[in-house]
Amino acid sequence: NISALLFQGWFRNIRFTPINNSNHLMATDFHLIGKSTSNFSRFIVSCTKQVKRNDRKVSILLPVFNEAKTVKSSIQRVINKDLNGIEKELIIVESNSVDGTREIVKEFSSVENVKLILQEKPMGKGFAVREGLKHVTGDFILIQDGDDEYDIEDYDILLSTLMTGLESFVLG
Repeated sequence: NISALLFQGWFRNIRFTPINNSNHLMATDFHLIGKSTSNFSRFIVSCTKQVKRNDRKVSILLPVFNEAKTVKSSIQRVINKDLNGIEKELIIVESNSVDGTREIVKEFSSVENVKLILQEKPMGKGFAVREGLKHVTGDFILIQDGDDEYDIEDYDILLSTLMTGLESFVLG
């Protein structure tokens, strides 16, 4: 909990006061070991109820363009990846490839928790990612390349860092 995190950061005697029926608390009456509290102003921390892993959802964005050689196995690996109770959705943004990639990704259009966005023309990976972001419903977002550049087995460590609440953004 937040008190434990502050305690690990060398703060002691922490008291929290609720703020106007919100999910925010004000930390008051604390001190840093070896320092007086006069140097520290009150601060507000955001806290939410503790959530079980299966109450969370990750949206996995997969922008693809001309990746016929690898996209099918990448999609299958994402679909098969067990996230230990975290729900997932896969959002594939296909940018009108000319190598057969579009036909391959269409094979997954009826798979549960897979959304397929078919763009009229390629406008770059950044544009495809922004288009995919419009469709996410998850608590967390992962971006996965269709050419296996990112290791799907890294999802566990990336998500565990986010699930602790210690980090809100992770690159990996």
